[in-house]
Amino acid sequence: MCGQHALNMLLQRNEFDASHLTNYVERLDQREMEVTGIPSHSFRSQNASESGFFSIQVLTEALISQHLVLFDVNKPKYAHYMFQPE
Repeated sequence: MCGQHALNMLLQRNEFDASHLTNYVERLDQREMEVTGIPSHSFRSQNASESGFFSIQVLTEALISQHLVLFDVNKPKYAHYMFQPE
């Protein structure tokens, strides 16, 4: 749930609940099954845990739905954002 709370804090409103994020999990899982060819009965989601944690991919999809982009500042082409975030 930390990711859910982080998203809502960033947006300064209660935009996302567990069911919203679970929808993103299901969509991502479906795409992953299509790409990998793994049948649903053998597929193990890496996009959410039973304890309520969501993957960075799920959080990224949620941000995209709000017209926001998540940059990985560890990548050299985005590192300048750490020093000049504007």
